[in-house]
Amino acid sequence: MHLTLARSDAIRQYPEVPFFGVVDHCPGGPRTGPPRRLAWAHTSAPDARGENGEIVREKVTRLFVTVAIAEAFSWLGLLIAMGVKYGPLGNELGVKIFGPLHGFLFVAYGVLVLLTAWQRRWSVLATGLALVCAVPPLATLAFERWARKRGMLTDAAPATPEPAPVG
Repeated sequence: MHLTLARSDAIRQYPEVPFFGVVDHCPGGPRTGPPRRLAWAHTSAPDARGENGEIVREKVTRLFVTVAIAEAFSWLGLLIAMGVKYGPLGNELGVKIFGPLHGFLFVAYGVLVLLTAWQRRWSVLATGLALVCAVPPLATLAFERWARKRGMLTDAAPATPEPAPVG
């Protein structure tokens, strides 16, 4: 797709459109109508974000859930490794493995909490609770389950149970 600047008369004809004045040329000839705004990339490929970024939002949410689960189990692994290190065996290999792994997942969880909270428009209280849940062992699992039950991890509104008929 080739882009050319629109003629100055086209820009004068459509004063409500800012200076961008870009006309697309395609096999059938130039596009008619008001000049379009210049975007970052004019390609024929579909928009990777989808409408309003749902695809990106879903990927970030899935990554948040995965990291929340992994962070909980790395915390558990680190606690077991610390028990082995300071217990009768005195072997610190587990701490050398689970320590850096848990540190990475802890930081990744914090970043993903902030990203997910921003994209899903969580309240400050819910975001703070998610961040605090990174500290106690296995609390990220509880927070993920709590957030899922309240519809904080999906686009759809949480389902409300229908009342059962009486009689």
